Amino acid sequence: MNPIIFLLAPVYFASYFPGSYAVLSLTGVHEQRVKRAPVFGGIIAALQVAPPILLAIIIGEASVILGSAVSLIGSYMYVAGVLTVSCYKNVAIVVFLPMLSTVIAGALYLIIFGVTE
Repeated sequence: MNPIIFLLAPVYFASYFPGSYAVLSLTGVHEQRVKRAPVFGGIIAALQVAPPILLAIIIGEASVILGSAVSLIGSYMYVAGVLTVSCYKNVAIVVFLPMLSTVIAGALYLIIFGVTE
């Protein structure tokens, strides 16, 4: 097994930091933003990744869709519990923060692994 594979998860979880920092600053969190952003982003990343994987392991491949729904609901409930924002902003955070982080992680993967032909 290639040892560089162990960089995938840390790079993906670290890619949530810039978006989380921006979300926290836009929603009015001013104290200890640098300390709170990795925790906020890490929990959302874990909520987005863990349910589909766990349900796929326990039940099978067909449960990935159910796991994705569970991850969105869990992320929505977490953001609603942590931040005081409207329902629409909450949905936007839950949908667009993982998208932004995936784009950042993809760019970092290209930098780390290089483009293969």
